[in-house]
Amino acid sequence: MASRAEKAKRARKARWAAKNDVDFMKRRQEKPNAKGREERADTKGLHDPLSGSGMSGNGVPGLRLDKWLWQARFFKSRTLASKLCNAGKVRIDGAEILKSHSTVRPGNVLTFPQGRHIRVVRIIDLGTRRGPAEEAQGLYEDLKPPAKENRIDAPGKGAAVRRSPGSGRPTKRERRQLDRLRRGEN
Repeated sequence: MASRAEKAKRARKARWAAKNDVDFMKRRQEKPNAKGREERADTKGLHDPLSGSGMSGNGVPGLRLDKWLWQARFFKSRTLASKLCNAGKVRIDGAEILKSHSTVRPGNVLTFPQGRHIRVVRIIDLGTRRGPAEEAQGLYEDLKPPAKENRIDAPGKGAAVRRSPGSGRPTKRERRQLDRLRRGEN
């Protein structure tokens, strides 16, 4: 009788042999899928939940949405890009996307929030790596660049008081005047 350890060892060897059997893997890849079509090994890894493969009808390859956003330097990490996609805050050509593995291609228009701005960009190129900023800016065309921030406070938050540069800290008298100005007194 074989001990429990010997049986477990034989089972591990059988699993390893099945996993590393090249002929087994080829047969498995050539099996028709649920729709009756044979799956092709050259499209493996390029996945589009809408079309069923990472290749469009005209043979243009795609790239995962979160990966493209990261490569184009819209987000510091791919995890942040993925979280935004999974939250449903990204649109591709106006369609709301709920999964970060959605495929993007050149010509797609992306709409997503970034900070306090809504970004609208058209994909020009997919890119191959996360390169420097100049290279990343060549991947897209900004259709609605973010407006320049206005540094003056909103009227409800108090008036902004300008001081000449290099004048140092305000004196006690100047601080009282500033406080009166902010409260709306004379």
